[in-house]
Amino acid sequence: MKKQLSLVSLTALIGAFVFSLEGCGDDPNPCKGLKQTSADFTIMEDISYLRDLNPYWPYYACDTVIIKQIRFTAVDSTAATYEWHIGAGVYTKRKFVLNFFNATETVIPIT
Repeated sequence: MKKQLSLVSLTALIGAFVFSLEGCGDDPNPCKGLKQTSADFTIMEDISYLRDLNPYWPYYACDTVIIKQIRFTAVDSTAATYEWHIGAGVYTKRKFVLNFFNATETVIPIT
């Protein structure tokens, strides 16, 4: 009887161990296969007043602006949503143009 009880216990122990390994093959990373989102963006100045020189290039990319009409573009076009904080405003499009003709600030925070 003792051998029989030990054999049943051993079988139950092996069965419990095998069932506990069932989930080990799954990848625990829920983001596997997804592309990482980037917060990278570009700003472009409006040079449309120079359209006679080059009508196909009204905006050009820059990192510091002088002219007060600026196009903001998120580099990542695959994001589900966009949220920009520029000065006191909040914007939710991937690409948009803002005019700063009446702005008195010389530095405007972008987050």
